[in-house]
Amino acid sequence: MRYFPRRRTCGGLLLVPMFLVLCVRPLAAHDWYPHECCHGQDCAVVTSLIPLAGGGFRVETSQGFATVPKGFAARPSPDQKAHACLRQNGPTAEHRGWTLICLFLPGTA
Repeated sequence: MRYFPRRRTCGGLLLVPMFLVLCVRPLAAHDWYPHECCHGQDCAVVTSLIPLAGGGFRVETSQGFATVPKGFAARPSPDQKAHACLRQNGPTAEHRGWTLICLFLPGTA
């Protein structure tokens, strides 16, 4: 009877890190927006946040702009950027208006 020594290979050990590298991807914005705020297209990074005389803000994103009323409850932003979820009112461009659904601000607890 011949004895064959057991060979040590690391092939199986290399598969796990390679699998993790291929499967892990950066967190995309729509991955973290809550369902009640975003339906796949309603949320975007804030491009402008302008204080208004009455204590609110005008928020602008690539989607459009809306007024943030004084006392609107903002949520914490997980990526330390401001985000707003706006829903369009009116079916056509001439009746376009936007309603603020959710606002995410950095440093909000």
